Amino acid sequence: PPMPLTAPTTALAGIARLHLRVRAPTNPGQELRVCGWLPQMGGWKPEKALLMHTRADEYPFWTVSLDLLLSELKESIKYKYLIVGKGYSQWEDAIADRSIACEHKAGGTLAAGLHTHVDDGEFNRLQRVCTYVRDTHQRQAPKSGVMASGLHTHVD
Repeated sequence: PPMPLTAPTTALAGIARLHLRVRAPTNPGQELRVCGWLPQMGGWKPEKALLMHTRADEYPFWTVSLDLLLSELKESIKYKYLIVGKGYSQWEDAIADRSIACEHKAGGTLAAGLHTHVDDGEFNRLQRVCTYVRDTHQRQAPKSGVMASGLHTHVD
């Protein structure tokens, strides 16, 4: 997992943390990966795609966190999820590429020192809730229509 972020350190370094979460039922021996144009996501090469994680108490939800150097982001982050197993792979083929706008300004989607939590809903369906957390505490995305202090929520 990425190292703990502190707002002053990451703000000065121009780093944002992106947390992705998606519901994807899998079969035993299969895993979920996220693949996109970012090098951390494999550069659209499935064999280099970023492995996601789940636990017995969270399944079928899969998560991953990555640090993004904002100076390297020149365009929207495009990505898809894929299920892989021995001799098997399934891309999200029923939807267009998922996308996160690279709005770097203060208060933007991926501002320095900001944790951006993206709940992408279901595998192979576009349905998203984004939560932007301005502190170092991990938070779960609020239920639809619920706002907590210090959180900004956007629903696609």
